Amino acid sequence: MARADAAAAIAAQPEDPLALRALSEANLLKHDLSTAKLTVTGDAAVNGSLTVTTTTGAVILPRMTTTQRNALTAAAGMMVYNTTDSKFQGYDGSAWRDLH
Repeated sequence: MARADAAAAIAAQPEDPLALRALSEANLLKHDLSTAKLTVTGDAAVNGSLTVTTTTGAVILPRMTTTQRNALTAAAGMMVYNTTDSKFQGYDGSAWRDLH
C-alpha cells in the first residue's frame, strides 16, 4: 500500500485495525505519548517488529472470550488474555496454552 493510501485509510477510520495494518506496512505508524512510545516498522505480523517503550505503563494484550479466541485464525506465537478463563494464553502452532 502506498504511503498516501495508508494515511488516507487511517484518516477515514482511525479505529479500524486494517487501517493500522496499512500504516504498519507503509512504515508510517510511529506514536509518542510523552513517556509511552509505540514504533512499528515493516510488517509486524510477519517479522515481529514491534517495540513498546514505557516507564509508566504496560502492554495490554487483546482481551476476549474463549468463543472469540476460537474464532481467530490462529498463528504460532499469538497471545491473548482469555476473559472466560481469566488467563493469559498463547498459541503454540497446534493448540492454545495457558501461559501462567
